[in-house]
Amino acid sequence: MSLSRSEHLFDPRARLQVDNDRLRHEVALLQEEVRIKDARMRRIPAQRRPHYPPNERLAILELRAARGWSQAQTARKLLVTPLTIASWTHRLDDEGPDALVQVPEPVNRFPELVGYLTRRLKVLCPRMGSRHIASVLARASGHLGVG
Repeated sequence: MSLSRSEHLFDPRARLQVDNDRLRHEVALLQEEVRIKDARMRRIPAQRRPHYPPNERLAILELRAARGWSQAQTARKLLVTPLTIASWTHRLDDEGPDALVQVPEPVNRFPELVGYLTRRLKVLCPRMGSRHIASVLARASGHLGVG
């Protein structure tokens, strides 16, 4: 059933089935795209592969936490060594322009931090609604205060 035809369906279950099929097809295409790119990168020796910039390193560590991956799983998925992931994790506290891991945009004030965290939670946990994100941030604020 085509998407345009599904728009005229009155049965919500049929609409959900069409959306589900469309999304499954999209996921399959994205998986094939990633497989092709990974195969190409594996043919390049590890020392000659491009390095991840500091903001992508942080995104990788955030994805690792969201997925619950080990260092080895993260390394395998993103074509780096487990020692590289360990190094990035240990250097999270580095600051300044030469830091190994950095946020993509400078966060200088608390409202900017809240905005950044909200955007990242929305990306990493898309099913988390606005109220749930607000609840998580409210609970975390007690831990963020000066003690």
